[in-house]
Amino acid sequence: MGGRNIKNRIKTLVLKKNCGFSLTEVIIVVVILAILIIMAMLGLKPWTQISKANDGVRKSDLKRISLSLDEYIDDNPCYPLDIYDGSLSSYLNQVPVDPKTKSQYIYERISCNKYVIYATLAISQGLPAYGHDLYTGNYIVTSSNVNPSSLLRVEEGDSIRYGCNGAVCQLILNWLPFDRGINCQPVYGNSTCDNMCGDIINIYNCSWQF
Repeated sequence: MGGRNIKNRIKTLVLKKNCGFSLTEVIIVVVILAILIIMAMLGLKPWTQISKANDGVRKSDLKRISLSLDEYIDDNPCYPLDIYDGSLSSYLNQVPVDPKTKSQYIYERISCNKYVIYATLAISQGLPAYGHDLYTGNYIVTSSNVNPSSLLRVEEGDSIRYGCNGAVCQLILNWLPFDRGINCQPVYGNSTCDNMCGDIINIYNCSWQF
């Protein structure tokens, strides 16, 4: 009897060794899998991919809004003052909002027949800053009669800019935002002010600050 019991025990131990895994082996396998998953995620950069996808949506949204504004101006004398007040309901079922923050895109009617829509892209490296005051973003879509370069945001240290004063494009020397001297909005990077000084909204866009 004793010999038979010993045989059975040995047989059981052999079967366990051949068919099962020890706790140490299971832990090693789990750790290896975890490392492989982490390496794969770092290679794919999921957050970067999500940011790129959201930026693609933002660009598409601004294009859709722009197309609806083009249709709107065909039926009306001026662009709407606001795009989220129902003005575009006949041209766009729902005015889109930022895919991540759910906030409204910034819309500015520069004049009766000029507009700009601002968005802030998540992947902003190498992108310019546009706008002024509360109207800001690093990606814009405008009406076809607006030069985007005229909307570049002026930062401290920019020394030479031009502004419309009395319908005349004038040089602004050593212009510093919120500093003493003359302040113009918008400002331009060339001596023609992009031929915008004839626009009624730009005739007196410069003022002295002390």
